[in-house]
Amino acid sequence: MNDLDLNAEILPDEGLGGLKLRMNVSELERIEGFTLLKPSSYFMVSPFEARYRLGGGEIEAAVDARNGKVFKLSARFGYLGKLFGKIFV
Repeated sequence: MNDLDLNAEILPDEGLGGLKLRMNVSELERIEGFTLLKPSSYFMVSPFEARYRLGGGEIEAAVDARNGKVFKLSARFGYLGKLFGKIFV
């Protein structure tokens, strides 16, 4: 994986933006421009959940800190892909 695709279709129970549910957090590090040094690029929501904001914040990935797996992907303002070709942010 090299880049996020902000135009990619949103696929229920699969992924969005070129990211996949259940992928390991180590795979996020391979995204071009990924950094943990930017302010607000990640934060702990609870003792077992970390959230990463990717791109310019258009995608948010929730990761289970116990196993390192992405369990939720959120399309945020600026994401251009659609769900079922009709629903968008």
